[in-house]
Amino acid sequence: MDKATFFEQNDVNNFVGWLVENLPKLTVFLRIKQSRFVPKGVSADITGFDNILSLYTWKSTGMTLGDWAETKARLTVLSNALRAAVNAGNHADTLDACDNILSWGGNRNRGVGAYKFLHSMAQGTLCPYIIDAGKAFSLTTASTAHLSPPVTRMNAMLTKVHALYSADGLPIYDSRVAAAIASLVELWRRATGQSGTLLPHALAFPATMTTRTVFRLFPDAIHLGVMPYGASATPQQWSSAKVRLGWIMEEVLTKNPNLVLPGQAAHLVDRMHAFEASLFMIGYDITCLDCTNSGAISPEYKTKFKLLNTGITKFPGADKSVNTLFQTKEIGKTVDYSGNIDSGFKVNWGTCKFVLEPDFLEELIGNFSGEKEIPLGAKRDGYVPSNSLGQWIEDNGWSSRQFASAIAAILCNEKILAKSQLRNSLDFA
Repeated sequence: MDKATFFEQNDVNNFVGWLVENLPKLTVFLRIKQSRFVPKGVSADITGFDNILSLYTWKSTGMTLGDWAETKARLTVLSNALRAAVNAGNHADTLDACDNILSWGGNRNRGVGAYKFLHSMAQGTLCPYIIDAGKAFSLTTASTAHLSPPVTRMNAMLTKVHALYSADGLPIYDSRVAAAIASLVELWRRATGQSGTLLPHALAFPATMTTRTVFRLFPDAIHLGVMPYGASATPQQWSSAKVRLGWIMEEVLTKNPNLVLPGQAAHLVDRMHAFEASLFMIGYDITCLDCTNSGAISPEYKTKFKLLNTGITKFPGADKSVNTLFQTKEIGKTVDYSGNIDSGFKVNWGTCKFVLEPDFLEELIGNFSGEKEIPLGAKRDGYVPSNSLGQWIEDNGWSSRQFASAIAAILCNEKILAKSQLRNSLDFA
């Protein structure tokens, strides 16, 4: 499907029209907890999609504030460096430029994921790979049926590399952006009486992580779910979502020249990146789109999360076993698991079965790496430290802080975190 065919579909045009009309009056209740990348947290009730950008925060390494102005300047430098290196055919400089992008994105483990993929490419192959992918991703000429190949791998970090090589506003499609656009699609469907109907393929935006899906906002939504990590179809699905989102943003902003960076002589590409940044803020917790939501995790979502997470893959026999570092009253002590940090872990913990996805692990490491002391925070109810592992996983969509006990055991056993970093706060239910 090319761009012209995409916009021949009534569903697409109706959704775009709804965004043009409703984004200026969208109400958003941002409640983003304090973290390494959002040092002060965010708590604000906002009217109008335009006003989200003023609260954007991603304080990555070397940044002073992490607001949009500083971020935009950093991204311009990163993008220019990548394009210059790739277009010069300089393999070493291209790797350096990619590494800097990944570092900005929060990747702190150079032995896995995007780092491993990019650094494993033979001399003379990386630059042509990025160039060929860039041609396929061109929003003017892209076809969603012909994206993989040339794209052979995609994850939360590689999407940043391709977006920053692009010069036409191709978005970064990560877990937050994916959750936000899927939620806006669902809001439109409910506003127009379509929530129980088949989800249009052109507007199907799959999640990249189990903990960030439209189901947190609407547990009964009809949605594709999560793209399985490492599946042969994932690069194509992920790339298609990037392109289709780019087309939608471009069309919405063209039809509403006063939306995002209004009153400024802003280039369309700059406005598209600002649009994506606003989606990113919504995607921290998409329940911010529901004024009646108290922030509590609904029982319906807990059920959906369990089905979604365990449905990602089958659970073969575990090949590793470790005791939880800290005992809980209600869940067995032994954690059986298989896998590795590069492909993720499949876990059996008492009666619980769950998956630790690579993108989730990447975010966790990015948040806690280098911390001298990490409170466990696995207490089921009541207060736990805001900087604890348990509170962080709950803030990032997990159905219970108690999972921190099993997750901590695996991370320490795999030497991803040190036991000396994790403090037993003795705060179990």
